Amino acid sequence: MKRGRLSRGSVCGLVAPSVWGLELGSGFQLLLDFGCFHDELSNEQRKAEGREATAAAPDATLLLMAWKPGRRGPLPRGASSEEIQAAFREWDLIDEVPLHLPPGAPRYARRAEPRLYRLRRE
Repeated sequence: MKRGRLSRGSVCGLVAPSVWGLELGSGFQLLLDFGCFHDELSNEQRKAEGREATAAAPDATLLLMAWKPGRRGPLPRGASSEEIQAAFREWDLIDEVPLHLPPGAPRYARRAEPRLYRLRRE
């Protein structure tokens, strides 16, 4: 894989940039995670995402969407605010608000009670 510099892309790639052949970079003002943390990552990978996110600027903002924790078969396992804070130790949880889904959203998404978390780097 050709080496490059990550300037935008999936947070999933931030978990192990070397796996993707990317150099992380630094100074980001805004990080977005709209499904990776609450779905695809093991507990260790969640902690790694939190460590890698320290490449953001000191006053950066992280927006993270997560379903409430629960067993849903093949669907995302979700994440609690405590799990998010445990992974992002150098960040302060500023806001936690319900994510309003549009009319007609699938029932499984409504039942998952998605939430949007806003964190600021300490």
